[in-house]
Amino acid sequence: MLKPLIHLPSVTGNLFSLSAEMKADEEIGSDRPNPAKIGGQAVLEGVMMRSENSFAVACRKNNGKIVVRESRWRSIWTKYKFLRWPFFRGSVVLAESLVNGFSALSFSAAQMEEPAVENGSADEGPGEGGDGPNETERVETRSPETRSPETKSPETRSLETHPKETESLEKTKKNTETIKSNQDSEGSDTKTPDENPQELSGTMIGFTFAASIALALGLFVGVPHLLTLLLGLSSDTFAFHIVDGGIKAVMVIGYMAAISLIPDIRRVFMYHGAEHQSIAAYEADEELVVKNARKYSRFHPRCGTSFLFIVILISILLFAAVLRAAWLENGVLDHALKIIVKIPLMLPVAGISYEALKLSGKLKGSPLAMVPVAPGLWLQRLTTREPDDDQLAVALAALRKTLWREKEIRRNAKNGEDDVSKHRAHPEIEVFDSYKEIVYE
Repeated sequence: MLKPLIHLPSVTGNLFSLSAEMKADEEIGSDRPNPAKIGGQAVLEGVMMRSENSFAVACRKNNGKIVVRESRWRSIWTKYKFLRWPFFRGSVVLAESLVNGFSALSFSAAQMEEPAVENGSADEGPGEGGDGPNETERVETRSPETRSPETKSPETRSLETHPKETESLEKTKKNTETIKSNQDSEGSDTKTPDENPQELSGTMIGFTFAASIALALGLFVGVPHLLTLLLGLSSDTFAFHIVDGGIKAVMVIGYMAAISLIPDIRRVFMYHGAEHQSIAAYEADEELVVKNARKYSRFHPRCGTSFLFIVILISILLFAAVLRAAWLENGVLDHALKIIVKIPLMLPVAGISYEALKLSGKLKGSPLAMVPVAPGLWLQRLTTREPDDDQLAVALAALRKTLWREKEIRRNAKNGEDDVSKHRAHPEIEVFDSYKEIVYE
């Protein structure tokens, strides 16, 4: 039942992840990935992170472990250069964000379907988000191989004997379960169907994607137009399109407020806050650990919610310029045609809105830069919640894995190796006891 509910918010919620592409046409001047090229999105019990070359999703499994799926990412505009031109790239960014978001949501929904472990679920079990001395004990409690002295690994016994060496050992130990998406799990004593839950098929994802897009367009394009018409306003006036846009804004805010009442969606919004705090810690060049991410605000100026409000503003101006004249004599058919035409017009609206948001980024520090960003920051009071430490740990796991990929690509480039041919493989899935096991530097 939750799956359809989460897919509809993703149509607008995917706009939160646009920050991954906000400066994707700029050059990187150092080995450290540009923070402006990294963005993310909250999913069910997890976070998706995107960088210029990586697409990673981390989720908290019911047994308390963190499952991470990561793959090499290449935007379509690396092949078709003209798509990076101004006013083209905004539509590409929006489309890719929607597709990636649905893929991440499908993966996270599949992780939720596996049954809770016998000794407790993620809600009941111990957490591992903290950075204090008790983290080793919490990790061991969740790991099946460490439930009794007879089955503890030498690495685990070393962790107990030498707690001060915990962090360094965690960075080097490889107690992960690697699963290729095209690999059969039968005959493996390290993987079970519960550990590799099936995602939606490509056909089902496509159907859900199309249905959600149609429903979102109907709600946020068709309904505002019809409501404005019922108010007695004529579409050949500028006032019609201002009221139309105002209704859209009210509906978006009301929609976000309504779904925030759903407990599972509230948790998604907590992961949204964790995503922002993790990225803020990276932007500040801090070590990516929970205690550092916790210091930063859950509100982030590069959140795609700012894009959402710019889209509404630009749509008012563009629709007023294009749709004011009557196209058909029959009023009903004329309005029906205009509603249909608004759908393809959303592509130039997205393109113009993207350029406006990029311009605000270049004016950073200027009062003008806050004009398009301010509404998004206000809306984040609805779309983010303060995360707990375990949620921050999941967000950091996704970010660390994304940075791992960027590090590998830069290292291969320095060595003159062909990275593209090496990283065309299927997505890799790994399971970690702690986010600190993912070495990113």
